[in-house]
Amino acid sequence: MDPASKKGVIILVTGMSGTGKSTVLAELARRGHRVVDTDYDGWSEHVDGSGWLWREDPHRYAAHRAY
Repeated sequence: MDPASKKGVIILVTGMSGTGKSTVLAELARRGHRVVDTDYDGWSEHVDGSGWLWREDPHRYAAHRAY
């Protein structure tokens, strides 16, 4: 399927640690899909006592830019 035919579709891949999320994202990228791995590039931050949390501002930006 042509990746451009899915323009505007956002899919959130979630799961427990070690289940292959990054592997799936890498394969989607290899097939030409735009992917964002929120474990990297400033998409999450470590908050004392809470662990790693997503930063809300980049997600809002990405959601609006995807269309």
